[in-house]
Amino acid sequence: MMRNFWLINLIIFQSVWWLCAIFTDQAVPLVGLLFLLHFALSPSRKADAWSLLILPLGLIVDQSLSLLGVISFADGYQWLPLWLALLWGHFTLTLNHSLSWMSRYHFGIQGALGAVFGALSYVGGIKLGALNSALSLTSVFLIFAVVWAVILPLAVHLNGRMGQRLGEQHV
Repeated sequence: MMRNFWLINLIIFQSVWWLCAIFTDQAVPLVGLLFLLHFALSPSRKADAWSLLILPLGLIVDQSLSLLGVISFADGYQWLPLWLALLWGHFTLTLNHSLSWMSRYHFGIQGALGAVFGALSYVGGIKLGALNSALSLTSVFLIFAVVWAVILPLAVHLNGRMGQRLGEQHV
């Protein structure tokens, strides 16, 4: 078993975030390869595959926020682009590894961390040109802070429930 896989997962996810935020569609092949690399190296492939069931939650939220005019996709897509779907997939994989520590904390702490860092992620995406918004960055931050104050604890909870059913140990 790979003892420090959490660090590999962290590096993969951060690489994916930057690739998607800077290169959007052009990042898709490499991001797909990093997805395969994660599964090739992961000590908990089964739990990771189950974590992908959380993916629709993120896709629905981002598509809804796009339809509501909070964000738009820089490449002109009306529907969620593949690069963002892959980014969400990689995010779900962090729940078993580099973000597994979050499951030990109260949902209020998870929500506060989600509010700050989830919102900053979208502001960063706007600043780097992957996303657009007609709203001020402050408004975008506040909207995503509320969204991520719910999404992160919910994702951690759902992932924990799946892990309990599988009897998997996260690393």
